[in-house]
Amino acid sequence: MLNNLEKTPLRPYWYLSVFFIALGVYGSLSGVLPLTWIWFIVGGTLAIVTQFNFETLKVSMGKMEKGSWKIIFWSIILTFITSFATMALGNLLFHTGFVENSNAVHTGPILARIQHLVLLSISLIGEELITASVTFPLYHLLAKKMSSKQAWIIAGLISAILFGLMHLKIYHGNLYQCIVVIGLTRLPFNYAWRKTNSLWGGIIGHVIYDLVIFIPAMFIV
Repeated sequence: MLNNLEKTPLRPYWYLSVFFIALGVYGSLSGVLPLTWIWFIVGGTLAIVTQFNFETLKVSMGKMEKGSWKIIFWSIILTFITSFATMALGNLLFHTGFVENSNAVHTGPILARIQHLVLLSISLIGEELITASVTFPLYHLLAKKMSSKQAWIIAGLISAILFGLMHLKIYHGNLYQCIVVIGLTRLPFNYAWRKTNSLWGGIIGHVIYDLVIFIPAMFIV
């Protein structure tokens, strides 16, 4: 996946992908457009194709490397550890409550809860795609000036912070919640992309992680 990103040139009109990223964020998080669960997928997919080509999207969504499930497992565990640690730190520093994900709360009939859970799971695929649409071009440009590892770390940090900032409206402008609790704690999923050589590593890890949070909140609480 990374080799493809390094070798494939950015298209001359790659900057138009900013529009598709913005569309994905607006459609998913503003509450104005219908089908909010699909817009991250639409925006992220169109952005990556606009930046590179369809082949890059295909390669990035390709088959995972052998032994990937162990990597996914540890990415989930690490995300839980960092999430709870950053929430505890935030509570200590700011004396206010922080949550892993505001979408975990849902009430209503059981079928409505199940539907909500399914749509949220689909939207998580889009979250990985929209984050990748920021990470990929940054990595491509940075890899020309530094090592692959350094480029991936910097691109991942920037994209994670931007991913967190996308949620400012949902978390009422709480920068610590967005940048740290939501943004930086998703870095294990970026790690899973690289180690499994596929976005599916991060997607599967992210879906499982959030389902562990959603299911108790929706069906037990």
